Amino acid sequence: MKKKLWTPSLKISFPSALKALLKLKLLLVILLFLFFGAVASESYSQTTKSISGQVKDSYEVSLPGVSVVVKGTNIGTITDINGNFSLQSVPESAILQFSFVGMKTQEVVIKGQAKINVKLTDAAIGLNEVVAIGYGTMKKSDLTGSAQRVSVSDVASLTNTNLMQ
Repeated sequence: MKKKLWTPSLKISFPSALKALLKLKLLLVILLFLFFGAVASESYSQTTKSISGQVKDSYEVSLPGVSVVVKGTNIGTITDINGNFSLQSVPESAILQFSFVGMKTQEVVIKGQAKINVKLTDAAIGLNEVVAIGYGTMKKSDLTGSAQRVSVSDVASLTNTNLMQ
């Protein structure tokens, strides 16, 4: 005795069955995109934060105009007149770079901190290594060509040839 295999009693044509499967597949793809989009946006918002703080020099004086930049990005600001700064949407694993003319550049890893206070130190250079030129300064080692030393007494002994001198 042969067993009869079960056969569906639905009578659907192959094209309509294929169309129903494609609709189901499309619905599944849309649901996956919505789910992973929500997860990605939630995880992004968890990895960024607002950072604020103050920048001072080695004498505890506030430094206005210090450049504060998230290393490797275009996110940045400068400190206000009281040395305060504030940055939004900073990744938690970021490194902040603090730079100011005449001071050593300093890098600070955020590590989950929301308030960062920084003390910049002087970047001292030897004055005997600096040469004044007509429109700026250069180190002696970078200078090519001729250079002449003129003392104040030499300039004072020159005669003026017109009224503007």
